[in-house]
Amino acid sequence: MSMGAVRDLVNELRRRGATVHEWPGWDGRGNSGVSQISPVGAVLHHTATGYGSAFQALVTGRPDLPGALCNFSGNSDGSFTVIASGLAYHAGRGAGPSLGPLSPYAGNMNRYTVGLEIVYPGNQPMTDAQWRSMILFGRAVVDLFAGGDPEHVRAHAETNGRTGDGKWDPGFAPGQTIDMAAVRRDIGNWDPSTPSSEDDNVALINTTIPAHEGDGDRKWYSVAVPPVEGSLSVPVNGQAWVHLHAPNSEATVEVWSSASGFGTPLATITVKPDAYVSIQLTPGTTGLSFRYLEGTQDVAVTLETYRP
Repeated sequence: MSMGAVRDLVNELRRRGATVHEWPGWDGRGNSGVSQISPVGAVLHHTATGYGSAFQALVTGRPDLPGALCNFSGNSDGSFTVIASGLAYHAGRGAGPSLGPLSPYAGNMNRYTVGLEIVYPGNQPMTDAQWRSMILFGRAVVDLFAGGDPEHVRAHAETNGRTGDGKWDPGFAPGQTIDMAAVRRDIGNWDPSTPSSEDDNVALINTTIPAHEGDGDRKWYSVAVPPVEGSLSVPVNGQAWVHLHAPNSEATVEVWSSASGFGTPLATITVKPDAYVSIQLTPGTTGLSFRYLEGTQDVAVTLETYRP
């Protein structure tokens, strides 16, 4: 296994307390024959998908753009997945409105920046855990590669927005980019001696809805929403989301707000390959039931609660 800048960053993130998952084959993966990069900063993105974790398209690309599409994913539980040590197609031309100290690398941004794709919709805020891990990521990048200067961390909107490619990520509302001055301020103020607070945004349930075997096998799969901050339901002032994912083929399921089957129907969802579908739950939800309708692909289900 080769040693390079991204391997150094993986080791540094772990040393600082982050969980880093490894997508098989990441070390040596890169586009245009570039298996290792020489970063001087980072570019932050959102995936414009549901809340979740690294998925196949980040590795293998889209019909219009081959993968890898980033070097790391920022997962909704605050962990990372390292995807590529080499050149990832994430920053394009680098001709945006605010390159800062990355200006000398315009036109070759992918070779000189680490791309972090934060897995969340972008038209809604990232989780608190993702924000904290983004700040940790930025600080580790600048400490390793940029003399500690937070200005070397830029949003995709800054490197590829407006006169560039019209990008606006990472966002918090439709078309609205997060406050990068606040991001860089948090990176500059990050204190490695301060322990992380208890994560308020936790994956409460991870389960699988098995594919049914014909019309006569449409079974109910039920789960109870576990206690959250002393409550047996979704917290009134917080948020809870259920995310469904079918990585390889299309599947359709019903979702009901009951822990024992039937109850109140929430949605009938068709999950597409390599995509997440998310539903926000209402306060007072104490359980969920799922019924598989069509398809041959098991559906992964994650329930996450985000406290204010």
